[in-house]
Amino acid sequence: MVNARFVKPLDAQLLLALAQTKRLIVTVEEAYLAGGFGSALLELLEENGLQDKVRVVRMGIPDRLVTHGDAKLLLAKYGLDADGIYTRVKEAIDVLDNRRAKPQKVRR
Repeated sequence: MVNARFVKPLDAQLLLALAQTKRLIVTVEEAYLAGGFGSALLELLEENGLQDKVRVVRMGIPDRLVTHGDAKLLLAKYGLDADGIYTRVKEAIDVLDNRRAKPQKVRR
């Protein structure tokens, strides 16, 4: 786990090392996804040719107006509570496992 307290400057060395050794990176931010940490990570991966080497799941607030309210309720609404994060990570791992289990077709 990496605690990235701010988007910039990115710890490019650490993030690129993770992308080369992990098959899944999940970003969770209590802010808008557009222009956030997950977006910056995707840009970094693309700039270094790693965008197809690791699956990235970005979790955060959609790019629309959000009503104000109890923080716990809002986190749950957007899947940013413990249950929502667990579910999303499990789904992503299941997708990766299913892809790995299917035999690759060889084109001739």
